[in-house]
Amino acid sequence: MLDYRPVAYENIPDIELYMDQVMGFLTRELGIFSENTREMILTKSMVNNYVKAGILQKPAKKKYNQDHLSQMIMLYFLKNVITMEETQTLINHGDSPKDLYETFRKIQGEVYLEGQRALDRLEKEESRLEVIFHLLIQADINKRIAKALIKEL
Repeated sequence: MLDYRPVAYENIPDIELYMDQVMGFLTRELGIFSENTREMILTKSMVNNYVKAGILQKPAKKKYNQDHLSQMIMLYFLKNVITMEETQTLINHGDSPKDLYETFRKIQGEVYLEGQRALDRLEKEESRLEVIFHLLIQADINKRIAKALIKEL
């Protein structure tokens, strides 16, 4: 999982895709995070709800473009941490979808390196319990800080 590197914006298909093709792309890109091989990364209903909520732009003639796909990748990671309203604030903040995604991708790579360092601490004889608590407490405080900062946007 920590070896995952999100696809560069330029490597996201720049042709418009139908929903089934979108689901295939997301499964190929994000399947490593799925605990169950039959688990959907994002469901069609979830995507439709994001469109209805104004988080994703409505697809043109039921086809999704490169901006949609980059936003869906971000949504996959954000949906378990922040609310739809908070996500909407971030996704529609003002940066172009490409710039927003590339910022997300850069930070994600940095965070994965931090995660690897946490696992490396296990090899330095820290207890598994200490590392788990460290990660959970860090996740909690990071989430609280991020939510406070989103309110200021």
